[in-house]
Amino acid sequence: TGTGASASCSTNIATTAVGTLSISATYLGDSNHNASSGITTIIVFPLPPPPVADLAFSPNSPVMGQTVNFTATVTGGSPPYTYSWIFGDGTTDSGNPASHTYENANTYSVVLIVTDANGTTFSDTKLLAVKITPNPPIILTVPSNQSIDHGSNLRFNVTAVEDSPLQISISCVSCPSLGADFTSNSGPGAAYGTFSWTPSEAQAPGAYFVVLSSTDGAQIVNATVAITVNEDNTPPTLHVPGTLTVRDGETLQFVVNATDSNAPPENLTLTATGLPDGASFDPVTGVFYWPIQGVQPGPYTLTFTAMDSGTPPLQDSQTVVVHVNNGNGRCFICEMFLESQLAVNPSPLVLILRAMVALMGFLGVIAMKYLKDHGRERFKHTVQHSGHAENAS
Repeated sequence: TGTGASASCSTNIATTAVGTLSISATYLGDSNHNASSGITTIIVFPLPPPPVADLAFSPNSPVMGQTVNFTATVTGGSPPYTYSWIFGDGTTDSGNPASHTYENANTYSVVLIVTDANGTTFSDTKLLAVKITPNPPIILTVPSNQSIDHGSNLRFNVTAVEDSPLQISISCVSCPSLGADFTSNSGPGAAYGTFSWTPSEAQAPGAYFVVLSSTDGAQIVNATVAITVNEDNTPPTLHVPGTLTVRDGETLQFVVNATDSNAPPENLTLTATGLPDGASFDPVTGVFYWPIQGVQPGPYTLTFTAMDSGTPPLQDSQTVVVHVNNGNGRCFICEMFLESQLAVNPSPLVLILRAMVALMGFLGVIAMKYLKDHGRERFKHTVQHSGHAENAS
């Protein structure tokens, strides 16, 4: 070709191995120019990896009004990169990192778009759940564990407060099953309640757990009070006769019984100690039986006990003193008045004889007093008469 002429050639580097590529060119010359050649070297680089973008945000569970920070990580492509953000609530931003604040609770689709130096565009999308801003915590105040005897009233107060204008309510979850009463007053930011319970006999002994609850409509707080109910067991009452007097040859019999004021009443067990020879006591019927034959005269002390089945068991003990006389050498009238106190309906003859003896005793006292006073007057008159005689001589 002529002076200043040029030539070109091309090859597909994509099909060429990565490395150094040598290219030679030869000029064949002409009538005016000599032939010549030249060699050039081309370095072939590998293709960059495909671009990948990844977005991350913190915190993972944001609430309304909380700032969320976004970061992008990019691999592949040709830097430098440009970053665009679509936050899903109609707002966008650019750069890396970025931040955004969501005003409403919802689930948003966040999109990251990256463009490299070659104009290649790639993206990443993630879902972001924004929650409702939580209310301040409810502070529920209850008493410590309680102990009460059955039949006694247990009463305590409960309060719930929250640093917000929300309506607070308070309730007793366990009260209906216990038979307890619970009254409450609700209001903005505070609630008050009163627990009242009188455990029954059937509920003792036992351990009970009272669950109290407070809510503002968005959150619920529970608290538990453990209550121990003790059995207020009262001892039984034993009924026995008073002091008894009997004679040899009689049969002494009476009934011992006991009562229990607990409701329902406890099971009672009767026992007897100090029984003399020949005497018996039936703990089921409470009957004491003693045929007195050839018994040594004197006092005999019998002890009876009634014990209940409570926890712990309680008891009542009473003593009965029995005086035994042998009756030797007594007259009929004497025996009438020494009749045993166990005789409930004495005969009319005995009553008449007792009245006659009492009257005779009363008349005897009057007669003795008269004789005593009359004798004193006679003695005084005799002394005065003797004095007159001495003066006359």
